[in-house]
Amino acid sequence: REKVTVNPVKSRLCKLPASGDNSPTVGYIKLTSFNQNASRAIKEAIKTFRSNNVNAFVLDLRDNSGGLFPEGIEIAKLWLDKGVIVYICDSRGVRDILDTDGSSALATSEPLAVL
Repeated sequence: REKVTVNPVKSRLCKLPASGDNSPTVGYIKLTSFNQNASRAIKEAIKTFRSNNVNAFVLDLRDNSGGLFPEGIEIAKLWLDKGVIVYICDSRGVRDILDTDGSSALATSEPLAVL
């Protein structure tokens, strides 16, 4: 059997209507699942958008089927300078803290809307 790879990311550039030549451009990313390809695919989309001078990002997680927790952490690191991403807690309290030092950040200067 051959291994099938599914790209969980659909992306496109959206020009917002504005007067003049400086209409804002938004990079829209639809993430359908947090599979083993998710963070790599989003990283590629961000790099493509940055080369097209986007002014903002939209990350659409609606209808996302879930998936691999570590991929969610890696994706969060792409937009965060530094700090705590998530606290993992159980009935006895905080068990683990996952954070970032900002070294993986690609898109911290543009606004991000998460749907």
